[in-house]
Amino acid sequence: MLIRLSGDQIARYWKSMIKDAIIESLPMVPAELDKAMNTIMAQMLQDKLQCWAVTTKDSNEPLGICTTQATIDSNTGERSMLIYTTTAFDSFPDDLWVENYLQLAEFAKGVGCVRIYCYSDNPRVIEKAKECGADSAQVLLSFPLL
Repeated sequence: MLIRLSGDQIARYWKSMIKDAIIESLPMVPAELDKAMNTIMAQMLQDKLQCWAVTTKDSNEPLGICTTQATIDSNTGERSMLIYTTTAFDSFPDDLWVENYLQLAEFAKGVGCVRIYCYSDNPRVIEKAKECGADSAQVLLSFPLL
């Protein structure tokens, strides 16, 4: 079950859980990590980036953290939902992947998105995304400029 965190909840759990979960799942660790994390928190508090806690119906104990952001393709005008980060803690049941995707899909549709996309190098995340109908044929290529 996905629970969208409020600004107060984000501020309350930032240091104890959210910040480290995001750092753990960032696709590329930025050179100025502290500055990047401050920006990420500010984006969440301004509701430009959503933060979700993953729980079961029986417990409010977080099993994971997910962040999302609505994006607009400036060329096509299409609105999509980016899953920016996903961190599953130790005991994340397999059945929650599909349930959470369906909840996220409803949210994305509700804010006018036509697709959800994410990038990952985690085989389990890729496998579960495929089970939810994701197309994994495209590959993200990243060229670091040093």
